[in-house]
Amino acid sequence: MILGLLLALLPSASAQPELRLLQVQSCPDTASPSQALGAVLRTTSGSAVLISPDGVVLSNTQAIGQDWSKPVPAWDASGAPLTLQVIRVDSSTQSVLLQVQEQQTWPCLPLQVAEATLGEPAYVLGFPDPSAPPTISLGIVSAQRLIAGRPVIQTDASVNPGNTGGPLTNEEGQVLGLVSSKVSGVAFEGLAFAVPIAEVLVGLKLSIGPQSDLTDPGPLPEYSPAQAGTDEASLGAQAGVADARAAFQPLRPVVLGAGAGACLGFAGCLTPCVGPACMVPTGALAPGALAFAQKPKIDPDVSAALESTSPDYQLGYEIAYGLETRKRKGLYTGAGAIAGTVVGATVGTLVYIAIIGATPWDRLEIPTF
Repeated sequence: MILGLLLALLPSASAQPELRLLQVQSCPDTASPSQALGAVLRTTSGSAVLISPDGVVLSNTQAIGQDWSKPVPAWDASGAPLTLQVIRVDSSTQSVLLQVQEQQTWPCLPLQVAEATLGEPAYVLGFPDPSAPPTISLGIVSAQRLIAGRPVIQTDASVNPGNTGGPLTNEEGQVLGLVSSKVSGVAFEGLAFAVPIAEVLVGLKLSIGPQSDLTDPGPLPEYSPAQAGTDEASLGAQAGVADARAAFQPLRPVVLGAGAGACLGFAGCLTPCVGPACMVPTGALAPGALAFAQKPKIDPDVSAALESTSPDYQLGYEIAYGLETRKRKGLYTGAGAIAGTVVGATVGTLVYIAIIGATPWDRLEIPTF
């Protein structure tokens, strides 16, 4: 009892230490988004943005790779190589604070902490093509939404994979948010999202001041798929739908495939044909059904896939939204079709023998009924 009391009085070893508030030097105002392109960096999997003259950078976890303890390679707008060091990671907003290791005065973008105005112009800056210079796409702030309980800025500006982690700015070149995701699918376009910069600052425990103070940022969390945006269950949850695989029932595609195979196999062996010719249409059924069922198509039971602009992030969303389920349907349909074809052809052959008095492959001429 005394030992239990002493243990209760001791601080919990598993408790997470409280991170101190870091400070970033404020950035002078930028005249226009075109001038702001100099403050955009390219990473291996996306983009990033300089937010202070001394080289402090913001991006998100999908854009910087998986090992946060190692230096992150990057390139400026002119293509010159740089090295970034991860300072702090916030898994709730999937945002990352980094610093350029090279010492010089850097072009940067100021931050707009106030909520973006509905309908105001919005610019997406970044590297949609890694082999080309940074570009600008123009849209508007379409909506302020909640996804999985977290606020996002919706815009109709064009967003591509290389824009991940890059800035969404207003006409003055102020950063409204970090590009994070988009809706992708037939009949869906112009639905891209950015994490508001106010949410990023809160998540990273970051303030703006006269000088940067990034000392004692605390330990970096270990990389995990959930933090990098590829955890399948959280991906579906972020889009407001359940994992499509959870509701998958194999009986229906098996029955449909078996029924189609049996009917075609049975009918094929009752036709007035000679030899293995009656098996041609039945033998083609299984691979045909398999290929057709695996063809990507919109599933009316789930919403359009909310995909990140990062390729690995897109893969996770495709899994969460049923692409894997559709492949399972194809496999089960094909297996059912093969089994049904065998059963149907066997029954059809027996019926043929009962009617004609010989097997189809024993007939050398077309039988007359």
